[in-house]
Amino acid sequence: GAFLLLVPDGWTTEGGIFRVNPMVIDGAGQSIEAKLDFTLKRDPAGKVMIRFIPHTNYVLPGPYVITPVVNGMPVVPMPTPAAFLTGNFNSLRPAARNVQVLATQARPDIVQAVLQGPKARTLQAAGAQYQVNAAMVTVGYEEGGIRFKELLFTAIEGFSMMNTGMWTNAMTIVARAPADEAEAWIPTVKVVLNSFQLNPRWVEAETKGQRYRADVSADTLRTIAQLDREIADNRARTQQSIHNDNYLTLTNQEEYVNPFTNRTELGSHEWKHRWENSAGEVIYTDDAHW
Repeated sequence: GAFLLLVPDGWTTEGGIFRVNPMVIDGAGQSIEAKLDFTLKRDPAGKVMIRFIPHTNYVLPGPYVITPVVNGMPVVPMPTPAAFLTGNFNSLRPAARNVQVLATQARPDIVQAVLQGPKARTLQAAGAQYQVNAAMVTVGYEEGGIRFKELLFTAIEGFSMMNTGMWTNAMTIVARAPADEAEAWIPTVKVVLNSFQLNPRWVEAETKGQRYRADVSADTLRTIAQLDREIADNRARTQQSIHNDNYLTLTNQEEYVNPFTNRTELGSHEWKHRWENSAGEVIYTDDAHW
């Protein structure tokens, strides 16, 4: 009951709304929102098909982000929409051969619509930095002896939470058909996509749940960020200590505390004992009873 849309007569559908178990991926970063993985097929093999691809939440690399995954979210630099689509095409179509990018088209109309939407207004009102970019890429390839033409679209959203940069492929949709039929199917694809509607009651309940889960995730991120800062600071101090020890070893020196000034001084490490008096005279000896 989450959404409805028009389906061409005789087509089949697969998938729908699903949720990620945070216990499986070691964090709640993918569990704040429901995800949509939904496919419409004209034929069982999916020669003509439309698919809504689920979004993934990512964390931007930063000075205190020292692990490859944070709260269940991969740490990855934010790509352009076109780079995201082409970079993930092999995982989408692993059997594709002779892949060619035929066209890349920016979609400022989608960007403008998203920036005027409720999500952008909510994030900006909360003081979060928010940005969005969108593009469509047309790809040609061979699969199973058939030459296909596929349209790939995504909108990439970037925002910050608790001083942690994040991004997601908020809206990703692909549609394909045999190359010689592709143009004829474009009107059908447009009708399907334009008919998509969310159930207002479902949206209301989902929004309430998201607010609660976002608070939990924000608390987790805050704790993780503090731990990462402490680990990074400790690592920096350890590295500094290692570099200092290496320097002393290479220069045959040792650090000594001057008992009169309480300052650390450098001196030779070729003797076992070192004394310094109030006049600044230094005595080195191997005799502990001197």
